[in-house]
Amino acid sequence: MTVPEAELKKTDAGLIPQGEGWFVLNARDATWIQSDERGQDTDFEGGQEWAQLGFRIQVLGPGQRSMYHGERGQEGFLVVSGECVLVIEGEERRLGAWDFVHCPPWTRHAFVGAGEGEIDVDAQLSDLGSRWETPRIAYKPFPVCHFMHGSLGAAGEGAAGRTFAPEEIDDVLVTVPEAGVSLVLEPAAEKASPRSEYEGKFSLPYSIASLLVRGHVAVADFTDEAIGDPAVLAVARKVRYETRPYPTYPQAFPGGAVVRLADGTSFEADYPHQKGGPENPLSAAEVREKYRVNASLALPDDAVEALEVALLALDELDDVAGALAPLALPEAVAA
Repeated sequence: MTVPEAELKKTDAGLIPQGEGWFVLNARDATWIQSDERGQDTDFEGGQEWAQLGFRIQVLGPGQRSMYHGERGQEGFLVVSGECVLVIEGEERRLGAWDFVHCPPWTRHAFVGAGEGEIDVDAQLSDLGSRWETPRIAYKPFPVCHFMHGSLGAAGEGAAGRTFAPEEIDDVLVTVPEAGVSLVLEPAAEKASPRSEYEGKFSLPYSIASLLVRGHVAVADFTDEAIGDPAVLAVARKVRYETRPYPTYPQAFPGGAVVRLADGTSFEADYPHQKGGPENPLSAAEVREKYRVNASLALPDDAVEALEVALLALDELDDVAGALAPLALPEAVAA
């Protein structure tokens, strides 16, 4: 058996491996994601899903930090240059070049860039108690990669509740920041035909096709049966993209969509801020609807309703045990 060499496709965001063959790629030429808060990183995968091993380079400047979290699989980290502070299970460790960190599954950890000048602690704490991040949490209307939310929200606004058969759609053009291309749009052929739930949730062509054909992008749209739907896949193959230098990125996940129909009409919209973010929040009704759709995957209808009523009155209760009682019901909705 001969393993073929994968093509490296040149895009505005960098070189993106196509297919599952072997390849050689210099890190400087790979696609990088950049954030003022979390630095920049690349994982070399492009649009692929490496099931056995993942590798990522992350560059953190002074004060930039990764997210404090744990993963279900073990992780290893090697500092190759500079200095940083490791926050792990509530403790801090100073790290320098060639220090290695081993994290068993679910070890909570984060890295904070340090180096020359150290971290300006006073600046980091200057607005402590006066600036609250909780109201700025971005809620996902769709169970997919955040880079897709701008375009999905724009397509949903343009469609205005309508659904379409594949033959009614001539062309779909989405616009995204360059950094999102390798995550949700390339390799184009693979993104148009995802093979798993995971691949589907990182495929903008499939997800926007689901929105246009079914009228929704929900958890149930990523089952093995759903991702093989011929009508949705036919529309996914009609999706193309352009990149745009959105000034709101990376603080937001912007995007747009233009849908041209077979009858000659079209609709379009553009979201500088994705739906669900602090600048474009979900309405109370939209939050409740998202809750109902997700809760109904595990609870019967009466329990979904009872839990909703209880949660909305949580601040008025002296004891939350009664409010959470619907979660203890022995019968769950059949999948």
